[in-house]
Amino acid sequence: MYVLPLGAIGKFPDDDFKVLAFGTSRYINVYNYYFYLLNPLGGVVEGWPKELEGPMMGRQSAAFINYKNQKFSDIVIAGDRWGYLYAWENDGTSLPKFPFTLPSINGPFPSDLMSVPIPYHDLENGEFVLFTYQSQTKNDTGYVNASRSNGEQMWWSPFKVNGLAASTPAFADLENDGTVEMVMATKTAGQINYLYVWEFPGIPYDKQRFPWPVGNANRWNTGEFGFEPSDTVIVSVQNENGLPTKIKLYQNYPNPFNASTKIKYDIDRNTKVRLSVYNILGQEVAVLVDAEQRAGTYEAVWNPSASSGRVLPSGVYYAQLETAENTNVKKLILMK
Repeated sequence: MYVLPLGAIGKFPDDDFKVLAFGTSRYINVYNYYFYLLNPLGGVVEGWPKELEGPMMGRQSAAFINYKNQKFSDIVIAGDRWGYLYAWENDGTSLPKFPFTLPSINGPFPSDLMSVPIPYHDLENGEFVLFTYQSQTKNDTGYVNASRSNGEQMWWSPFKVNGLAASTPAFADLENDGTVEMVMATKTAGQINYLYVWEFPGIPYDKQRFPWPVGNANRWNTGEFGFEPSDTVIVSVQNENGLPTKIKLYQNYPNPFNASTKIKYDIDRNTKVRLSVYNILGQEVAVLVDAEQRAGTYEAVWNPSASSGRVLPSGVYYAQLETAENTNVKKLILMK
């Protein structure tokens, strides 16, 4: 048995994390393909694995989605190289109408599924739509599919693009007009690059409809559904009276805090800065800044779930600001 982790992590109702993996077994010349849901200790979750029709393309073929708008993953979606799309509940129960095949565009078998299925929540009709990309290597082309959760294609799907996928489709409101656009890049065998942007009139862009708007969850490529790593602000801001005159670590705000907290600090010279967080055992649980910075005032945001990759318990933590000449420490209180 060969098992390949797929790089997708989801949070579940038991407040634990689960990881997706793909496995292949061979008996004489017959291959079997399996899809696993693993717990943090590497054990297989009850109700899994699930057998697939064909092999997978690694981390580009599976994802968690939050269909019911709760604080945890409730649907697991995947696609294989033969063009099948799958969807299961957390307990391994297949959703109605799944699996189904994408339109065949490459002879007797559907072509390779080359992207994470990106979910769009059609709130008005109570279903979701999976956007995927299929390659047709011999013709150096591909197709974007939009498949409803009942197995039907959207009326305009699939549509053809030049070249093979250089990125997973991504969604945003590029024009700030409330309407969603889809962006995708492709590259031909002749090294010609294409950038496509499509608009979908009538589909508003908001977090409920597009909880996972890009491949692997977010632009940090973490593959962790339900976690949004915060941007660490690395922009110097001068005080009204000029640059700071000393190195200072301010008390975080808010404190105590629940989801996230802001940590502000001053640097009085250009220097190497490391801002990290420790638990009461002295174990480092997060590194917020580790870079050369100019003199100025900075602010970092600590989201315990996003930065650590695991659930941290309530309690006392310590923010430590280190430079070559100075170390400052402040006590943080996480309350859930």
